[in-house]
This record gives sequence, structure tokens and C-alpha cells, in this order.
Amino acid sequence: MTPPRISSARVCALVLAVATVLLFWPSIRFGFLNWDDDQLLTQHPWYLPVTYKSLFAMWNPLSLWEGKALDYSPIRDLSYALDLWVWGWNPFGFHLTNVLLHAANGILVFLFLLNFCSFGAAWIGSMLWAWHPLAIEPVAWVSGRKDLLMACFVLIALHLAHRNRWFEAFGSGLAALLSKYTALPLGIIFLTPIGGNRSSARRTRTSLGLIVFGLAIVGFALAANRHRGEVIVAQKAEDFVHVWPAALQVVTHAVQSAVWPTALSARYVQHPELGWFNHSVAGGAALLVATMIALFYLLRKLPAAGKGLLFGALTFLPYLPIVPTNIWMADRYLYLSLVGGVWGWVALLDTAPGKVRRALLLSSVILAGLSAWQTRARLPVWKDSLSLWSDTVQRSPSLYYVWGNLGQAQLETGHTQEAIRSFERAYKLNSAFKEAWLFLGQAYVREGRKKVGIEALVRFETESPETMKTRRLRERAIAWAETGEKERAEKLFKEQLRNQPTDPVAWGNLGVLYVQSGRDGDALDAWNRAIRVRPDLPVARLNRGRYRFLHGECDGMKEDFRAFREMTGAERMEIQRLKNSCR
Repeated sequence: MTPPRISSARVCALVLAVATVLLFWPSIRFGFLNWDDDQLLTQHPWYLPVTYKSLFAMWNPLSLWEGKALDYSPIRDLSYALDLWVWGWNPFGFHLTNVLLHAANGILVFLFLLNFCSFGAAWIGSMLWAWHPLAIEPVAWVSGRKDLLMACFVLIALHLAHRNRWFEAFGSGLAALLSKYTALPLGIIFLTPIGGNRSSARRTRTSLGLIVFGLAIVGFALAANRHRGEVIVAQKAEDFVHVWPAALQVVTHAVQSAVWPTALSARYVQHPELGWFNHSVAGGAALLVATMIALFYLLRKLPAAGKGLLFGALTFLPYLPIVPTNIWMADRYLYLSLVGGVWGWVALLDTAPGKVRRALLLSSVILAGLSAWQTRARLPVWKDSLSLWSDTVQRSPSLYYVWGNLGQAQLETGHTQEAIRSFERAYKLNSAFKEAWLFLGQAYVREGRKKVGIEALVRFETESPETMKTRRLRERAIAWAETGEKERAEKLFKEQLRNQPTDPVAWGNLGVLYVQSGRDGDALDAWNRAIRVRPDLPVARLNRGRYRFLHGECDGMKEDFRAFREMTGAERMEIQRLKNSCR
């Protein structure tokens, strides 16, 4: 017979998971964003298509050294490949995986808190964590997958550690590090009372093994970035002037967002603008001192609450030196650390006297409900790139790349005039942002100002470094094709395809260029190549459907149009007209 506590735990875990899935369910209708989703997934050659060679490259650390990967997160990359195998390029599947992972993490938080808190406190704490608005970014953003996976494996490792299953805990810890290197503190956590109360040689070996492995990953990542000329830590003496004041600002933001999320998704820290002292730095310093005092007191007087605070501090530690030197602060950095915050809170509730405890537990349930309401209200910000960056520029108007990303989103959705203003603002904020001229040229041409557009494109070609021009080969080709410079555009498309032979966007647009040049056979071949890699690619499906209509292939045309999901109103009317003509 199942003990009552275990049976109740299963029911509560199921209720928590279902409620969490329902809360975040609208995100499954969201699309891919122009913020890392393109570089990590939709335009990455590993997934165009997935092959045994690309699966090996995901696990090969030299991919990072050679610049074929932005970071070393093979577990995340493998999860993308599995999504692609199951769902194809439908964003629904990728978002569904994120939602289910977060729901599973909520259950793991509940089970973990049961080791330190009463049943009711653990359940309320897991609700506070799972429904908190800080979870929106990693759940609603496909590229936030590694934070979900890292948290999942860290929680599993801790669950196993409390059952003295150190071999399995070590394996889960390795998976956490291979999901995201910021799981590095897990090895330290195992040495603290958080990892259990029984000391043993196996526990020490597990901790030291994870620390060594984590340091190796971080060291290799730093060396690889330096090898590629990318600075991810402060390397000049004067840069360190700004690091710790900015770190204190990060502490302020972290506590503020955890207590009540008033500035989500775009509260960035920009260290060049910091002085030695301001109100945010003072607040961060005061919070840091207060945290140390509270931690010392709680570990002595209220060990369960102290452990929670210690867990939050240790898991947030990797971000303190990196956030300021990387310029930005993001909600996902607090995803795992928030477990420590709710843990400390509900552990304190357990120590309160009877009536006070019940009142505090009830208020915590109300707070969880308010958090869920705030989460549901804010979730639509992440539905597409235009919504995200429109919100972000209001919160971080001084960051040039925010305006640049907004401009790209506006350009993709046909808001040409707004895109021009965004790119001009981005360049005004940072004159080193030469890519603005590339996108400005494209926007000017689409607005009918062809001469000004060509001048902008020429300026990009003459002023930009070769590395930037190589990285933007496809975009340059599309921009020059829109100006009517067919030979130049074809040359750039072919150069892009030499570097990335399976690039479907390049093949699809090259097919359009061939049609304009009267080379129908070459165009059909280019669209076929694009569709073999990305069966739902709009530029290939729409144009091949048109080609088949002109050649009387009505069944083939209808097949192409069925696979073409994302379309404008004009395209929908054209498709309906062509279908009616084929009856």
C-alpha cells in the first residue's frame, strides 16, 4: 500500500505540473526570434539537415575553438535535433519541449524542498517558483533551453545526492555542465550541508570531479573565445573599475526581480556608463552586506532557511563577474537561483507559530496567484521578435543592438519606415555598428529610394571589416538582389553556398534570382534543394508553387501551398486565386 505522504505528494506534483503547463501554454504558439534562435538553430548548418557528422560536431569541443558554435552546450544542441526529428521546423514543438521541461523542473523543486520543509511549505514554494515571471524568458524563448536543462539536471543531481547515490549524481552533474557551464557551483554545493548531512569519500570525489570538469569547460571556452578574438571577460585594467560596481547593480536587480518583477526581460546593465558610486551600487552593496549577515545568522539559528539563501547565492555566483563585462543582465540568470529564494522563504514560514504560520502560508498562496497573473499578462511580449524588441527599447533605450534587432524585426514584417528610424538610432548610439548600413540600404530600396539604398550598401561594403562581410553574405546578397544588381547578388549567394552548402534561404533566394534571369530550370533545382533542407521555407514553397502553376502541375502546386504556413494577406489571396484557377 502506498504511504499517504507519498500518495499526496504525487497528487500535488501532478496538480503543479498541469497548472504550470496551462499557465505557459500560450507560448507554444510563439515563433522563433531573431535573438540567438537564428544563430543557434534556424540558420545553423548542424540542423540543415541533421546528420551523423553534425551530431558528432555538437559533442566535439573543437567546434567551439573553430568558431562553428557559439558555446559548448551539447545536451541543448542534441535536444534541438530531437525536436527537429519529431516536429520538423514547426516552432510549436520546440516551445512545447520548453514548457514541459519547466513543468518537470517545478516537480523537481517540490520534491527537493520536501527534504527541508514541511509538505505544505514545499508545495507553496514550488508554486511560487514555477509561476514566477522570471521563468518567462527561459520558457518562452527557444534559446533559453539550456537554462531549463541545466536546472533540471542540477535538481536531479541534488535529489540523488540526498539518497547517497553519488555515481548517478555525478552523471547528472556532468549533464548539467554540458547543458550550461554555469552549473559549475554544483560541485561546491555538494560539499555544503545542501548536498546532504552525511560526509563520505564518494561525496568528496564527486564534488571534486565536478569542479575539475566544470573548470575545464570554462577554461576551454575562455581560451576558444580569445582564440577567435572574442573578449568575454574584462582584459584591460581600467575595465575592472566597472566590474564590481556593476556586479552590485546586478545584485540589486536580482533581489528586486525576485521579490516583485517590475523590470523584466530587458533590465540591462551597461558598465561603461557606470560611475564609482550611484544609488543602485549603494543598494547592491547594502544588500550584499545584509545577505552575508543574514546568511551567517540563518545558518546558525535557522539552518533550513540559511541553506536556501546559500543555494541562491552559490548558483548566482557565476554571473556576478560575467554579467557586467558582457554588458547585459537577463531574467534567465535567476532561473535556478530563485529556488534558493523560495526555499529560504518557505523554510522561515515553517518556523513561525501556528496562526502566524497559517496566515503567512495563505499570503504566499495569494502571492503565487499574483505571480501567475503577472506571468500570463507578460508572456505575449515573447510571441515574436517585433513584440520583444518593441518592449526592450522602452526599457533599454541606450543600447544600440536593441535598436538594431528591432529594426530587423520591423524590416521582416514590412514596417520599412520604422525600421529606417531604428537603424539610424542604432548607428547614432554606436558608430561602430556598420551592419546598420546594410539593413538601411535594404530598407531604403524597399521604400523606393534606390539610389540612397545603393549608397548605404556601398558604404557597408567599404567600411565594414572582412569578418563582418563574410558573416553577412546572405543578407548582402538579398540586399543587392533587391537593387537589381543580379550578377553581384548571384556571386554573393554562391560564395555563401560555398561556405554553407545547405543554406536553404540562400538556395531559395537564388532560385528567385534565376527566374528573373530566365533560368527556370536552375530556379527549380535551387528551390528543390532548399525544400529538401527546410520543407516549410516560404520563399521556396511559394515560388515553386507559382512555377508549378505556370507549368500546369496543379497537384504539385497545392502540395507546396499546403506546406507554406506563414503568409501575408496578399500571399493568401494570390494562393487562393491560383487554386481556384486550377480547378
